[in-house]
Amino acid sequence: MLTPNVGRNRIIQLVLVSAVLAVIIGIAVAQWNSRDPRAWMRSVTLEDVDGEPRVLAEWAGQPLLLNFWATWCPPCREEIPLLAAAQDVYAERGLQVVGVAIDDAGPVRSFADEIGINYPSLLGGQSGDALMQQFGNRGSLPFTVLIDRDGAVHATKLGPFTETELAFALEELVAPVPQ
Repeated sequence: MLTPNVGRNRIIQLVLVSAVLAVIIGIAVAQWNSRDPRAWMRSVTLEDVDGEPRVLAEWAGQPLLLNFWATWCPPCREEIPLLAAAQDVYAERGLQVVGVAIDDAGPVRSFADEIGINYPSLLGGQSGDALMQQFGNRGSLPFTVLIDRDGAVHATKLGPFTETELAFALEELVAPVPQ
């Protein structure tokens, strides 16, 4: 059992860590207004389910569907096969779907294997929560951010996509770049 002071100190530490993470993510997202609209993507690093760090800038220059989800979220679980199908259909036009799980690695890995997720699954944790907040979401799932080739937010959606909504959104997102 924690003594009251130890428990209080632990809470203070967690609050400070969360605040620092929020500031770091805030600075990264603030770079959206810089000369390089993709600069914010270089500042966002999340681990994949194997513990490897992945930087969102890996996918800079291509349309990106960033989906925040969790294994314990029924609408998220229902939406994922639709996102996997979209990855298959739109990959040749440059689309990359990336899942950001607000969850632990074990359940995410098991669900990804079970359902056949064919796109990167990153672990969000507190950084994922802070990133969602930078996009205007206060923690509801599923939440999707569509990012264009220039690194600008094209659209956001709270709640699961229907097949028709997703097809319409992705046709706009992956439209050929005018020459």
